[in-house]
Amino acid sequence: AADRILGHADDRAEHARLGRHRVAARIDRKHEEPVGSDVRRQVAVTTAAAYLSVIVQKRLVDIAERSLETARECVRLGARQRTIAWLTGLPTSFIFHNVYDAEHLPPRGRPPYTEDFIYRSSLKVQAEVGMFAAKYRLLTAEGIAPAQALITAFRHYRSVVHQPSFSFDEAFFVVSNLDGIWAASIRALELAACRRCGRLHLLPHGAAPAVAG
Repeated sequence: AADRILGHADDRAEHARLGRHRVAARIDRKHEEPVGSDVRRQVAVTTAAAYLSVIVQKRLVDIAERSLETARECVRLGARQRTIAWLTGLPTSFIFHNVYDAEHLPPRGRPPYTEDFIYRSSLKVQAEVGMFAAKYRLLTAEGIAPAQALITAFRHYRSVVHQPSFSFDEAFFVVSNLDGIWAASIRALELAACRRCGRLHLLPHGAAPAVAG
């Protein structure tokens, strides 16, 4: 009888010991799960951050390449450093040393940034500027970015007029004042249709259409 009692006591002690181990194991798992979850979250966050960094870097490279290509297009059209800097955001020193070349030297003198040349010019020049501005507006209405629309419109103008009456820098300043961008803080010019011929031409911003006749 004593042996049976002792045996039962040993069994109960073993069951208690095993129970303590199971409880301890469950407690350990409960403590470990959040740690594993935190590690997985941290890995996911780190991976996402690295992926976003790659995307941002690629986008910056794409923007820089587009800016450089735009600068080269402007140089081929005779643009000055400051004009190119406004259009692309590139530093003038970088443009001088890396964009101009032996075939396309930087123009000398200050850029002719004045919208007054339109009103001081002959009717022929005013008509040409109006034609250029109308082409620019057509391109921007189709969703083309202003810088590319300016370049395309000026190329079109030069392909139509064999002896251009105004430079790319002047075309740039016209567009700046037409949309209030780049070198102009406000819109100083607008396009209006002539009541006689129907052609678009430039007027001071806010001018009544009646003066177009």
